[in-house]
Amino acid sequence: MNDKKLVSIIVLAEHSPVEKINEALTNISQQTYRNVEVLVSHFNRADLESTQQYWNTKFSNIYWIETPVNLEIIETPLKLAKGDFVFYKSINPIFWMLRHIEHHLDLFGWDKKASWSYSFLEYRN
Repeated sequence: MNDKKLVSIIVLAEHSPVEKINEALTNISQQTYRNVEVLVSHFNRADLESTQQYWNTKFSNIYWIETPVNLEIIETPLKLAKGDFVFYKSINPIFWMLRHIEHHLDLFGWDKKASWSYSFLEYRN
């Protein structure tokens, strides 16, 4: 897959704790695929200022989008996303492995009709 393609990652932060948002953004920052924009969609909160300042220095294309508590949590960032591909990342215990983005982009080469893909990884004992 061509690294020139822009990937939009919509992080569905909602009312998640700041430490969980930081974990998700750390996970994204460790990806091997680098041509990304990150759109963090969240509900009204006053506790994100220092988190926003920190991550604004880590990503050149990060956008913090406050939405009402409804479907705009997905719809608004999707309208703003500029990427050739869009990933949705919820704040949950699912961790993206380092080549997660690249792997999905490679999958689009297998089926020319594919317009979406879903993945689920879980750790098992």
